[in-house]
Amino acid sequence: MTGRYPGCDENGSALLRMKDGLVASLTAGWVDVANPVTLQIAGTEGHALIVQDVLYFESKKVPGSKIGVPVAAASLPAAPQEPMHQWLDALSGQAGQPLVTPREAAARVSVMDAAYESARTNRWTTVV
Repeated sequence: MTGRYPGCDENGSALLRMKDGLVASLTAGWVDVANPVTLQIAGTEGHALIVQDVLYFESKKVPGSKIGVPVAAASLPAAPQEPMHQWLDALSGQAGQPLVTPREAAARVSVMDAAYESARTNRWTTVV
């Protein structure tokens, strides 16, 4: 995007087609220094958006939810520790850390590798 980091992707998008036919788009980037939008999920039943650490949520299945009204922080579960703290606690022997398993990490890398392969070949690529 900016060319400031040669050989490093600052932004990427992928179109995913699941086994059941569902189509999803996945976009990630770290170009915006203000980082106003950190998560956006949209679907046929509703959507969620986090803007500057405030959650907005609306779903046909959740009465009273409205995208223009922030979700009260008090109604949300407590946030987990930052991943680095979780990792350090796990290294020190603290049990029960909600770390990503090696299998889950490998699955995520497989999806990313497939996205790169698809971009190189301009064809759909299957993740195995």
